[in-house]
Amino acid sequence: MEENEEDIDLIVGYGTFITNKMFKFSKDVKICFVPKCRRIYITSEHFPFALDDPSNEGFFALLFKVEHKEFKRLDYYEGVDAGLFYRKKVSILVKKDLTNYVKKRAFIYLPTEQSISDHNLTLDCDKEDGWIEKIRAIPDVCEKFPELLEKNGKNIPNFSNLD
Repeated sequence: MEENEEDIDLIVGYGTFITNKMFKFSKDVKICFVPKCRRIYITSEHFPFALDDPSNEGFFALLFKVEHKEFKRLDYYEGVDAGLFYRKKVSILVKKDLTNYVKKRAFIYLPTEQSISDHNLTLDCDKEDGWIEKIRAIPDVCEKFPELLEKNGKNIPNFSNLD
């Protein structure tokens, strides 16, 4: 069955989409950089959160192509109906080749205000991006996507001028 581009969208995986190796079940997975955002991992949970943070460069994640009909399943997985996360379209940078990134728009799951309150999430909770250690514990992820272990976007030109 041929994919219809109108039925396809992009989604950023920054937590369990990486550690559960969902890239093995998807084709055309790419490295992306999520600027002006901070990934926060609190040890009382088995997944991280991402918060808007204009003072932070951002973090690396994976970009997946998904069919629109898959959002229902992904929303369930991410706890959208339970009020844990909501899906938002944001500007990201997608790795094109060794040195170039291209601007795209993709969905990302962000915590709801209720989740932020329930988990006492602040931008100071995890300044070091503790989820990187979870990624580091999975050798095949590290081998295939080494950028995921980087803590900033210093090697990405012009990431600061995204809208």
